[in-house]
Amino acid sequence: MRVEKTRVMFFGTPLFASKALENIYNFGFNVCGVITQPTKKSGRGALPKPSQVMETASKLKLLVYQPLSNDELFNITSQINPDIIVVAAYGKVIPDNILAIPCYGALNIHGSLLPKYRGPSPIPTAILNGDRETGITVIKMTNKLDAGPIVSKVKVQLDPKETTSTLYEKLAEAGANEIVQIIPRYINGEVDVLPQDEEKATYCTMIRKEDGLIDWRRSATDIERQIRAFIPWPNAFTSWDGKMLKILEGQIEKKVLEPGYVVVLNRGLIIGCGKDSINITRVQIEDKNEMLITDFLNGYRKIDGAILH
Repeated sequence: MRVEKTRVMFFGTPLFASKALENIYNFGFNVCGVITQPTKKSGRGALPKPSQVMETASKLKLLVYQPLSNDELFNITSQINPDIIVVAAYGKVIPDNILAIPCYGALNIHGSLLPKYRGPSPIPTAILNGDRETGITVIKMTNKLDAGPIVSKVKVQLDPKETTSTLYEKLAEAGANEIVQIIPRYINGEVDVLPQDEEKATYCTMIRKEDGLIDWRRSATDIERQIRAFIPWPNAFTSWDGKMLKILEGQIEKKVLEPGYVVVLNRGLIIGCGKDSINITRVQIEDKNEMLITDFLNGYRKIDGAILH
């Protein structure tokens, strides 16, 4: 099947998905419809904020739908009757009766090297676990979460200071580039679609705000990974002087201090951990903008000698 005649229906919501959508469109596929999550209110003014896929689809003048129920989604998909569905971070389970509509089924772009890290948070989980390598996997979707047969994989190396924000960008780019190459080969039967090894499957859970709370009894290695894994959300944080203090950047120091004990040294701020310490370089205290630690200490020098919990 020629690319321009392949009718692709796209399901996605955040930036990870919008990059793939734009690549599919620019590559010449016939994007016959886009499904994204209903617009939600966001920010202090509680104003409706469209998803990044909605913004991209509108820019490309594509038909966009925001179904409120699976029945509505089934009707939309049946009417469009695409050749193939492509899914990337849609955010909802897609029922079997919808996956069965396109003659070539549905492909999903997942942000890990499956069967490792099935579930909703593979990117921060890779950083939390200290992985040096991750990637994206394109699978043929089934009714079991992230368990469909593998169509293709792309490996991505993690930098030592990788954050979820930077890794998210890398994997979004990798997924967007791979999907346009793999769709024609998949449709033409030129790829081996292989089942996942269930014995090697691991899972990750939804990240919650409370996961950002730092336990200073843990090792500096674990805490430094937590700091990087939770950028941009929920951030690693602690409590001081009755306020939330977000720790946005830090390096491991081979210093022995009581867990949570704060030392101001040479206009730097070092906090003891269960093993080693963290030299904090960037923070954000509640109701203030983020700042370098030197600027923070200009106004909050009394933190010296505190014990954080």
